[in-house]
Amino acid sequence: MVNLLELTKEYKLVVEKDFADKRFKYLFVSIPEIGLVGLLALRHMIKKFGLEKLGYIFSEASSLMLRYENGEPVHNIRLYGDDDIVLLLLEIPVTPMNSLSIGKLISELSRKVTADVLVMLGSAPSLTRERKDMEELLVLGAPVGETAVNLLKNIGVEMLKNGTLTGPYAYVLSNSLLESKNSLILLSETYPAPITADPESAAKMLKVISKMIGRDIDVSELQERAEEIKLEMRKLHQLAAPTQQQKEIGDLYT
Repeated sequence: MVNLLELTKEYKLVVEKDFADKRFKYLFVSIPEIGLVGLLALRHMIKKFGLEKLGYIFSEASSLMLRYENGEPVHNIRLYGDDDIVLLLLEIPVTPMNSLSIGKLISELSRKVTADVLVMLGSAPSLTRERKDMEELLVLGAPVGETAVNLLKNIGVEMLKNGTLTGPYAYVLSNSLLESKNSLILLSETYPAPITADPESAAKMLKVISKMIGRDIDVSELQERAEEIKLEMRKLHQLAAPTQQQKEIGDLYT
């Protein structure tokens, strides 16, 4: 029997596999951002770990979009997991109109899913991204809560010192601060404009997540895709030269 849970006035969770009595180590969340870094990372984890679909989330607004994969319709907001981790994959556009409601959705889901730390995956646009290989890419962390802070220290992730976060993730962190909960955002360096997806940045993000969860994640497939994209981008550079002064990622977050 399908269990229906109301998360907010707009969003409802359809539970296909009951997880009410389980405690997870991590709840990972991704939304579409520049480079689609978080989405690529979580979709890769679902595939490599063979994660089970736990349910999906729907609303009238999200029902205005319907995606197909391999000839099958799929829900735009889905929940996957195993014994240790839960993944929330949001594949709907984030706009100024729905940013707050998505932030509320993530916050309410984190109350339904019992996890030690909520980890949200995002992008850090950088004008120097195109000159860097995967190992050179920077991943920043923005934590709330002592456990989240210590987690980033233990895996060697640099923490955001000065800067302003906006959007759904900022709403969630603000609520975590109010409720003394442990949450963090991982920001992986990516291209400065929505030109293309960035599987190499997603691979670097997964390297960090692998340290975090203590499980190996094979990212060779993402790296192969990244090489194909780099070749295409080199062709584009032959048609247009950069016109803006380049900055380091540190300049964008200080």
